[in-house]
Amino acid sequence: MPRALVLTVVPSLLVAAASSVALAQPGATPPAPAAPSAAPAPAAPQETDALPDSNVAVSETGALPPPAPRVAYGGPSSVAPTVPPGAAPPPVAVAAAQPVGLARLNAEDPAGSRAYLFPTAATEPRDSWTLTVHQPIAPGGHFSLTRGLTDRLEATVGLGWVVDADEAASVLTLGGKAQLIRGTRGALAVYGSYVHTPDTDDDAGLFGLVASTCLDGDDCHVLVSGHLSALISDLFHDELDCADCAYYDDDTDATAVVGGSLLMGGRTTKLVLELDSVNGDFQEEHAVYAGLRFTGRRAAFDAGLIAGGDEDDFSDLEVAPTLFMALSARL
Repeated sequence: MPRALVLTVVPSLLVAAASSVALAQPGATPPAPAAPSAAPAPAAPQETDALPDSNVAVSETGALPPPAPRVAYGGPSSVAPTVPPGAAPPPVAVAAAQPVGLARLNAEDPAGSRAYLFPTAATEPRDSWTLTVHQPIAPGGHFSLTRGLTDRLEATVGLGWVVDADEAASVLTLGGKAQLIRGTRGALAVYGSYVHTPDTDDDAGLFGLVASTCLDGDDCHVLVSGHLSALISDLFHDELDCADCAYYDDDTDATAVVGGSLLMGGRTTKLVLELDSVNGDFQEEHAVYAGLRFTGRRAAFDAGLIAGGDEDDFSDLEVAPTLFMALSARL
């Protein structure tokens, strides 16, 4: 056989043999005839419409692409949410500043504007209403309502009664207090009270200066106060009935009143000490109060003993300790 014919026939036989072997295996399919190659058709351009104020494109069929997976913000593998261009970032929460000094005293003690009988230089907070009840008073009782007009100015109206020799006399009071100087830990205030007894048609006025300071700094759990006041009244003249008082005329007189107080303790319990002295031309009277105050955010309750007496050139009369109570509540 010529050599050229061998080179032509042998490869053809090998290909045919391989094909027959493949067809003989189970599940085998004959190869598909090769299709003539053709150039790929150019892709048709797609029209997209942008949504208003969005970067998401809409295809010409109107369908939106599937949303990207989002991870909840705040988890261990969370991702902070993106802020659209031009939008303000979310606000950052800032802890409120805690009150200090006299502001903290007002927040923790609804009765911080008074000791027991006399005021401190602290004033009631702006737009607040505080109801105060004193029981008993010589003996008797007194209700007062105080309005915080500003953080440095307050006004008070009150109604009370005094029992004397089995007879009760009503008492009407008007008062106010204004801070002349106010700092973080101290203040100087001027105060005044007007008292009228309709049953006896008597009048009295108490006016003075009071200064207070926080000895323990911003905590203000130790408050020291001192006052210098003038008592203008004709009540004492009506009660004087003795031969030695003949020179004492029956006109309204001004009497000096000096005193001080201490509020000391924690947020819920305080020791209240107060000493007041009335220095008149004829006699000198003193009153000492010692008690406890239990405070909350909306109310404060006082309970203590008052002891006192008067002294002059002729006598020294002591008054036995008497239980006094008071309640102040923010409405």
